[in-house]
Amino acid sequence: MSASRHICLLAPLLLMGCYDSSFSEQAPHTPPPAVNYTLSQLKNELVGEEMFIRGDVVVRGRVTTCDRSENFYHTLFIQDEGASLEVMAGLNHLHNSYPEGTTLTLRLQGLKLCKSRGTLQVGRPPLAGSGYRVDYLASAPAALDKILFRPPSPPEKIAPVSLSVAELHEGLCGTLVRVSGVHFSPLPPAEGEQTDRTWVGNKRFEDAEGRCIYTFVRRYARFARQEIPDSECSLTGILQYDNIEGETCFSIKPRDEYDCQTQTLRSAAVSASSAVM
Repeated sequence: MSASRHICLLAPLLLMGCYDSSFSEQAPHTPPPAVNYTLSQLKNELVGEEMFIRGDVVVRGRVTTCDRSENFYHTLFIQDEGASLEVMAGLNHLHNSYPEGTTLTLRLQGLKLCKSRGTLQVGRPPLAGSGYRVDYLASAPAALDKILFRPPSPPEKIAPVSLSVAELHEGLCGTLVRVSGVHFSPLPPAEGEQTDRTWVGNKRFEDAEGRCIYTFVRRYARFARQEIPDSECSLTGILQYDNIEGETCFSIKPRDEYDCQTQTLRSAAVSASSAVM
């Protein structure tokens, strides 16, 4: 697509997260509209913090999240060639119709883009007086089927990018990453209080050089009350950038409890594999 075509599409734009339960599925062979934009182009041409889309912009990406464990709620992420987009879908049990690895085509005309925690989001323009930048796309599957299209091909998961804390940068926000060599390192609790060792909320980790990264888990996530392991581990999930406990830092939002893997578990897996061989 030519640069002038890009401008024609976006110049009029005005500043302004498996399978387990029932879900009304979209007809799998509904032909998707032709893709005319990449997620990278969409991200690069966002002016300011938010933008209303008037042109017939169509993008595509593969799902990187799963809402089975409910840390991602009414939302899913798609990713393509290192760029990502959070789709504010608005429905429960999205993993039924849009399992991780599913290729989705998304028609953006009439929707609104914004940035949240360093990630690009898309949803409906909010009602007047709303405190939110974007609203959810649908309250029923049929309405979402007019925006999201999927092919009959089977899902093909995207592997997380393996990085150290030192290698993280804001351009990665919204993408699926894995950060290894970290351990749970909470700040000292206030006098008379005890350290909460469960996953719920923002939890602080450090690498061997003392660089910190946080995790975020909703209090309603199924694994929120499980205890964080003491040993060195890797953390997998969607990378975000936020102000936490007075410092601006990176945070990972895991999909489930298996997105934290300890060194002990990894060693055991290697030993089991060797025993089989």
